[in-house]
Amino acid sequence: MRNVSVPTGRAKMDSKEKAMKIKMLQNILEKEYGITSPAELMEAMRNMPKLDISIFVTTPSGKGCLS
Repeated sequence: MRNVSVPTGRAKMDSKEKAMKIKMLQNILEKEYGITSPAELMEAMRNMPKLDISIFVTTPSGKGCLS
């Protein structure tokens, strides 16, 4: 029987692929949100409305809950 390596996670991106993905994200941010700089992105993130995710992370309790 021969040893076979199984990937355990994501493959590393090379610098060309990483640069391409960064450029794509920058284009989306500019076209859809008008964000053209890191400072504008940080400001937009600070001003985002808060999102209550507790429904996804708490254990259901009470009558009628699936157990």
